[in-house]
Amino acid sequence: MKYQSLIFLLLFISCKSPRGLTSDISVKTYQARNKYGFPSLVVKCYDFDFRNKRSAIPAYVIVNDIVFEPKVENDSIKETVIRPTSNSKLDIKISFIGKKTIVINNFKILPKDSVVLDVFMKDSDEVLY
Repeated sequence: MKYQSLIFLLLFISCKSPRGLTSDISVKTYQARNKYGFPSLVVKCYDFDFRNKRSAIPAYVIVNDIVFEPKVENDSIKETVIRPTSNSKLDIKISFIGKKTIVINNFKILPKDSVVLDVFMKDSDEVLY
């Protein structure tokens, strides 16, 4: 309970936290460094059970019904980088086989914002056939 309260407090104070986020997601917002000021969304997915070791998962990220496949280079899983239009409201869905799907609705990203989502995916209770 203390952990969840601390996460909520940090999200509330340091970020423009959108509705629907859970303690399984950490959000960092900062001003874009490029000269054009395009917004960006970076999604990094990790296994919740190995969150201290940052064990990356090649999860699929679906933003407004557009699928972004995970990238694996040299046995290393790369984060998913998305460049939405300015003042976008995004519906984000993150999924991987054997893990609970994470859904974030109406995630607002402003011009010149760069947002990093660190997602910690928990094991799913659903039976795999």
